Amino acid sequence: MNFINSYLKIDNDFVHIRDFSGRLPDKFYIEGALELDINGIRLIDKSNWDYIDQLWFILVSGVEHVLNGQHYMGYFPDQPIEVIFKNLNDIYVEIRIDSKVAVTEKTKALPLILEGALDFFKVLLPLVDEDPGIQQEMLKMEQLLLPLKR
Repeated sequence: MNFINSYLKIDNDFVHIRDFSGRLPDKFYIEGALELDINGIRLIDKSNWDYIDQLWFILVSGVEHVLNGQHYMGYFPDQPIEVIFKNLNDIYVEIRIDSKVAVTEKTKALPLILEGALDFFKVLLPLVDEDPGIQQEMLKMEQLLLPLKR
């Protein structure tokens, strides 16, 4: 089973992004967490909380590299947790978060990540005063998603 969820960290609690209302404690340093399961393997959970908007951009960058036939290696924004997207072939990708690894079809994992990012940023955008940088990144995500929807 594959799924992804986004949470904001508010007063030491995690609130699902769709359930959040109000103002962000700090719109420049947005703490939160992701849950990412690929093929039943929990790659990211709430214990890995970090600056969630930046973490989303790292994951999207991994997807973009794979779609361009490349590998990607980065780190969580504020922790030494390694993020690797390994382009195995035309069909499969390996996603490694720290020591957790999942191999799956690109057509299953990559759209999941892009759609999760878009869902997150659609809710976040009005909370950060319609940040044009985020709007630009969202357009890029939508473009990356197009060939995966065919």
